[in-house]
Amino acid sequence: MVPKADILSKIADALEVDVAALNGVDFQSEKELMHTLFDLERDFGLRLEKRGSKYMLCFDPNSEIEPYMDYALSSWYKARETMLNPFEENADGDLEYHLWTQRFPIDLVKEETTRKERTERLVSGRCNEIKTQGFVFLLQKRIFSFSAELSAF
Repeated sequence: MVPKADILSKIADALEVDVAALNGVDFQSEKELMHTLFDLERDFGLRLEKRGSKYMLCFDPNSEIEPYMDYALSSWYKARETMLNPFEENADGDLEYHLWTQRFPIDLVKEETTRKERTERLVSGRCNEIKTQGFVFLLQKRIFSFSAELSAF
């Protein structure tokens, strides 16, 4: 029996994971996996393509979910590449990657918020710098003009 949504939310908060990570999918067979893929095709625009002798899953570029999925899959790929090394045993990397998958998308949201705040600080600082430079330029111009007027006397 699965706990109610409010209880799941509290458990997820306590574990610092996304609530979706607690809604595990239990495939008992390859047939169930295939039916899940059919559902994803119907509900989310998942497409099956063949490239050479390989089959690939991708999202319809015209679907509403495609921009998010592109971002999410790119983040997933980067996490796998940076945390897992297929050529060496790395228990820390395996654990780090497992935690990343369980916290998804919590860390991405925090990362994006931090990136946005950093950008806003840089832009704000740059704007203040430009305002200061503009003020100094006007002040210099005024002083130069005033000097020219004084020397005319």
